[in-house]
Amino acid sequence: MIQFDTIVLPDQFYWSEMATNVPVTAAVQRALDGSLVIWEGSLPNQHIDLVLQGPEKAFLTYDQLKALQALASKVNATYTLIFNNETVNVRFRHEEPPVLAFIPLVQNPAPENIDNSLTRYYGTIKLMEV
Repeated sequence: MIQFDTIVLPDQFYWSEMATNVPVTAAVQRALDGSLVIWEGSLPNQHIDLVLQGPEKAFLTYDQLKALQALASKVNATYTLIFNNETVNVRFRHEEPPVLAFIPLVQNPAPENIDNSLTRYYGTIKLMEV
């Protein structure tokens, strides 16, 4: 199950950095005598990109997208993300817009005639662990 705050998301979302994230950073310099000087430290606040590839995989409904937009519009807000069995506190990465990058499955040439409640979307949610 994938849940963001109170919004249940499709199970087809994947956490793109989950398998590659190692929360350690290092810097290496060479001293005048040729030896290496190595600094290592932990890296808090990992980036989390939740990606929903469409359209053959799954999609978000218009209501789900509107609910995510409402959450993303709150300043300094943090949320709980439950991804399978892992629970993480997160915030939207507003410093890397757009935080919600979703594309409608079908592009309507006459948007004034569309019933948005029937529109489906796929894309990415940009988050950061807090």
